[in-house]
Amino acid sequence: MKKLAVLSMAAVLAAGCFVGCGSKDSSGGSKYAGKYEASKVVLGDQEFTTDFNGGSIATYMQIELTSDGKVIGWNAEKQEEEKETGKWSADGNEIKLTFESENASDSSESEGGSFTIKVDGDDYIMDEGDSGKIYLKKVSEYTTVAATEASED
Repeated sequence: MKKLAVLSMAAVLAAGCFVGCGSKDSSGGSKYAGKYEASKVVLGDQEFTTDFNGGSIATYMQIELTSDGKVIGWNAEKQEEEKETGKWSADGNEIKLTFESENASDSSESEGGSFTIKVDGDDYIMDEGDSGKIYLKKVSEYTTVAATEASED
């Protein structure tokens, strides 16, 4: 009888370990943690895949989603002080970004600093309605811009 009680207790503890060892974290989906940069911008019927606004499309928008639920975003053609910070979470095939920075872009301020990225396979799409769409790709390292290119207007 004592042996049965010990085995039962061991089974309960083992079951608790399996239930408690899931991979979900506070960010709602650490599989999305990583670095992203723009791969395409669509404005109306115009599509930009290499250059946009006089610079590289890859440096138009770069964001990092950390595994602890933080987001850091910036436009690499502007300087380091232009970084925007906030939080992110994942819900199914959507990544929700909420920026808290005072330097948030005009469009993010008008929308309360919140954006949604829809995930469709390897495509990450930030749909800004009438303002257009920004397609992002996951990268191991960001594309960099030369200092002389960044200072040109």
